[in-house]
Amino acid sequence: MRVELRLRCGSPEACAELAEYVVRRRGVRAPQLSYEIRGGVLEVSIAGPASDVSASRGAVMEAYREWRSLREFRLGTSGRLDLRLLASTVGGPLMPDVLVELLRMRGYSAGVSGGELRTDADPGEVLELAGRVSRAIEEVSREFPKASRNLKHLLVAARALGLDPSGVLGALRSRGLVEEGERRVDLRVLWRSLLAELPSLELGVGGVEAGGEEAEREGAGTEGLRRDPHAGEPAG
Repeated sequence: MRVELRLRCGSPEACAELAEYVVRRRGVRAPQLSYEIRGGVLEVSIAGPASDVSASRGAVMEAYREWRSLREFRLGTSGRLDLRLLASTVGGPLMPDVLVELLRMRGYSAGVSGGELRTDADPGEVLELAGRVSRAIEEVSREFPKASRNLKHLLVAARALGLDPSGVLGALRSRGLVEEGERRVDLRVLWRSLLAELPSLELGVGGVEAGGEEAEREGAGTEGLRRDPHAGEPAG
């Protein structure tokens, strides 16, 4: 069985990019798949057993839809991107709510709706920040396995901002904001309420506290949040 597909991509350069994206796509398993670029069209030929050709055709078309969506986002013409595609693009897990809050901290409009990130932020900045968040998730999950989801969100946000999560946790402990159990470490407040305080806490300025005057006395002489000396570098 053989099927032929004609995928419009705009220019030979864009078609070459699309061809590479299609070839890397999981699910393309036909024994014979070839393509040719003709101007602004990518012509794909798929041959093999009917079941393989059918599966590969579906995978190619899905790759084409993903590529168009990602290209439109990168060109700044859509302002929206499927979250699964974003995670695939940065090559790791995502915390959409953390990414949204960090984009808002930078002054952009951002939100999640229908499984899509919607924002007016620069596309390159979104992808760069999403990559930071993804690497931070892996680092925080590895170093703080007992952290609750609430605490993990704050530590991931801090790491993506270039702060040292251990320093952040120490400063929060000193302010009476951490609740530690045998199996779980959590915050006494919601992580979003502390997010805006991170820069000022780093400078040693008082922020949100728990426990009243006693917590204030205990936190008065403590060290501020430490800046990660490797801020801006990818987490290994």
